[in-house]
Amino acid sequence: GSAWSTISNDLLCKNETNWREVIANDLTSRGLEAVRDSSYGVGEKIFSQALAVLREEKSPKNVQESLTASNVLHCQGLLANYYGRYKQADECLNEALKLLTETPNFGMGDDQFVDKGGILIDLANNSMR
Repeated sequence: GSAWSTISNDLLCKNETNWREVIANDLTSRGLEAVRDSSYGVGEKIFSQALAVLREEKSPKNVQESLTASNVLHCQGLLANYYGRYKQADECLNEALKLLTETPNFGMGDDQFVDKGGILIDLANNSMR
């Protein structure tokens, strides 16, 4: 199997109930590293993989209740904006905002307001294009 299936099996063996979130979080960190190294295409692919992990098994709950999904969508929206794909950027950023506003509180306190503010600023920037 793939490296990710090996990791997911290890997490399952440890009775890690949120293993998809753990893997997606790790992928998101790797995607951010790639973007910081100006490897935007690599970062974009990694962010897509992170979201795919959360969407596996056609369980929308994995995405709807995931703070990581909101972060990944935010990153995807920023990269789409960078590449001039403004409609895609708008869709990603709006979905990220929707996850933060329409789902149960993630227990992150004021961090959600910071995340919402960042997404709103990025939506405004994208709409000026």
